Amino acid sequence: MIWTLRRILVAVGILSILAFTGTVIWTVNSAERFALKTLDTATGEMVTYLVKQRIDTQYMESLTTLATESWSREALLTRAVSNQDIKSAEVYADSIWSNIEVEYGQFVVRNVRIFNADWSELAPATKGDGSSVLTDPALLQSLSERSKKEARQPVSYTWRGDDGQPLHSLIVPVGGFRVLGYLEFVLAPLPHLTGLGTVLGGDLKVLNAAGEQLFLTKNGDESLDFSTRSIGQTPTTQSSDAAQNTDEAAVEEATAAENANARTLTINIPADLGGTWATVALTRDISGFLKGTEEQQRNALILIAGVAVGMILLAIVMLKLAVFSKLQSFANAMRGIASRDLSVAIPKT
Repeated sequence: MIWTLRRILVAVGILSILAFTGTVIWTVNSAERFALKTLDTATGEMVTYLVKQRIDTQYMESLTTLATESWSREALLTRAVSNQDIKSAEVYADSIWSNIEVEYGQFVVRNVRIFNADWSELAPATKGDGSSVLTDPALLQSLSERSKKEARQPVSYTWRGDDGQPLHSLIVPVGGFRVLGYLEFVLAPLPHLTGLGTVLGGDLKVLNAAGEQLFLTKNGDESLDFSTRSIGQTPTTQSSDAAQNTDEAAVEEATAAENANARTLTINIPADLGGTWATVALTRDISGFLKGTEEQQRNALILIAGVAVGMILLAIVMLKLAVFSKLQSFANAMRGIASRDLSVAIPKT
């Protein structure tokens, strides 16, 4: 094939349009990736804030009030600590599970430990699982070095247990102005996250260190309202409801897996003592976001196609008027001269 000027110009035009189109498509895709990254960052910050806010307000405030004004002031406890009565201390520690707030699920207690004023352990609960944040010698040393004023204040820590469960420890003093000892309540606060899935518009799962699901709150779940919980709803009933919810969750997870527009974001919620307290996975439908992005990309391509067609037509007309018509006149003059027609006027170039 002979590369004429016309063909060269057409080839250059086509290549330029293809390069321009590719650049625009790459730019649009890069913008989509940046938008998704920004969305993930903002969502992660929102999830972290909402989880901490839910724990600090709905859960911590009610727990601290109950522990400081009721549980830590029972006569059986103060007598047991004052008299160093280990048996009575164990009875008191186990009695925490008989409180109505624990029995009906407002607070999920994992363990209770009773300490003397010098932080030596008096007695643990026999019903507990042995979990405790005070197994950390550095933390125990820090607590023992607090001033008398600080020692009369409750302290709390979020931390992750050996089984990967996000836990919370509340440590409160025993006694009045004179501190007789300390109580550590170890709880699993995950039920208080119920309803966050609805707030975030997706399914929120809490995972352990192995990636196994510990808790699920779905989009559409209502927040727990323990003030209106029916006393007739026994733990057995709650377990049945939980089993039913688990089956429903399995079905919904299978449905979500089929949804190509479902996006899952994993967020690590920091613990008070460093490291990760909870690993949260939020799955939600971003089809609206993707639809907007695809529409933007489609409009950009239509605009590019229109501009490209217009440029091609304009280039053809300009080349024909400014270049090809003059070249044709010059070629005709040369052919006339070649045929010995000396009257042919040579066009200006």
